[in-house]
Amino acid sequence: MKNDSGEIGLLVESIVKSGNRHMKTVTGNGNEWIRGEFHQIDFGDKRLKERFFETAGLLSSKASGSIHPSCHGSWSQAKGAYRFFSNERVSESALFRTHCVQTQKRLEGHSLVFSLQDTSELNFDSHKKTEGLGSISKAYHKHKMGLMLHASLMVTQEGLPLGLSSLKCWSRVSREETPQEKQRRLYQSTMKEKESIKWIETLYETAALIPKDTCLITLGDREADIFELFRVASSLKTFFIIRNRKDRKFIDEKGKKTTVQTALSKTPILKTIALTLPKNQQRVARTAYVDIRSISGWLPIRNNLVYGPTNKDASRHIHEKVHVSAISVKEQPPPEGVAPVEWVLLTNLTATDAFEAEEKVNWYRLRWKIEEFFKTLKSGCCVEQCRLNTATKLTKMITLKSIIAFKLMYMTKMAALCPEATCTDVLSKIEWQTLYCRIQTTSRLPEHPPTVLQAITWLGQLGGFLNRRAEGLPGIGYEILQENVRLFIILNNKNCG
Repeated sequence: MKNDSGEIGLLVESIVKSGNRHMKTVTGNGNEWIRGEFHQIDFGDKRLKERFFETAGLLSSKASGSIHPSCHGSWSQAKGAYRFFSNERVSESALFRTHCVQTQKRLEGHSLVFSLQDTSELNFDSHKKTEGLGSISKAYHKHKMGLMLHASLMVTQEGLPLGLSSLKCWSRVSREETPQEKQRRLYQSTMKEKESIKWIETLYETAALIPKDTCLITLGDREADIFELFRVASSLKTFFIIRNRKDRKFIDEKGKKTTVQTALSKTPILKTIALTLPKNQQRVARTAYVDIRSISGWLPIRNNLVYGPTNKDASRHIHEKVHVSAISVKEQPPPEGVAPVEWVLLTNLTATDAFEAEEKVNWYRLRWKIEEFFKTLKSGCCVEQCRLNTATKLTKMITLKSIIAFKLMYMTKMAALCPEATCTDVLSKIEWQTLYCRIQTTSRLPEHPPTVLQAITWLGQLGGFLNRRAEGLPGIGYEILQENVRLFIILNNKNCG
């Protein structure tokens, strides 16, 4: 798939138009934004809907807070919030379904979008009285308690988040089994019985939101290296770029049976590129120089992994192989003492030459945005500090916090992608005016709103950052701004005093 600069190139104009067209619901103070994003929500009770707007608006204005800090010490508001999350008529599916409607609108007009899927653990081990939690531990003899969260974040080719297309939160059953016992159990299970069905279900849910003329590409890490995911993606006429988990059987274009790694090792280098690696828990930010190789062929599907080892009749009706391109990304040599970059990417997109292979590698790097999302959810929105006494109530809170985390990401990415755009794409009129007066210590307003970059920089200053690049999300500064907006409204209320 060649890069059509007329449609999907890095055009600032298209990003700004996208923001003006659909992201108007991601502006305003907390309550104003909530009312825009969730205006179609229906609980069958107008009073319950107003309670939602009030509670969600408070949580949005103070994203890092749980219920009590967000309610500013008001017992009546806190009590109303607890009652809201306890109400059986309120479900996480109703909250998320309304957000998906807005996500679908934001997808319109984009010829290419990416679904970034990933799973994360939410640690509530210190919440001893919370009922319904499950194990989040990888070790079979230890059981930290919490919830699992699988999300799909939709982004443009430029990395601008457009919303969440799927969100699954569940309590994992604690099992006393060794790794060997777990492997045996999974081998004997059908796909529907495995936890990995989340990848396929998320793909179906995401594909249902995609506009007619929009191309969908799913990005996933090694956990997504699943035959059934490849098959379903191809059957839905969507695409995928997935990192290979282990060496797989491979049939090349000439029909020769081999393995993916063996086939790639015999393929000449197409190109050497500089790969920028962001900082994470395992590494410091650095630039890696990697060799790219590519080969196309078929992956034979093991029927037992699709339909189970005993259902032979069902397995006769599936495709026996899926056509893919395998792309090798290998660093030679890495810096001393640093683990080398060694990826094998599997995709049903074409990657026959250096340009196409490099394009797919760069697209795969967008997957890191979903890791930013989980970091925003945990660090910026402090979701693991939420204290509710059941997993059911927590799931409702997690759903709302996830949508708020998307909003914070959008504000940050707009500053990076469109620094000279007007800040009205991310802040309401009263927000940017309050921010300007607060930072400039003046009551005189400028003739024109500041730029997005300037506004986000000021928000960072409010949060204690020192006006340096990439110092973090504007969450803390945005919370302080909301306090100033509340005071601004009170002082300018003619009925006040």
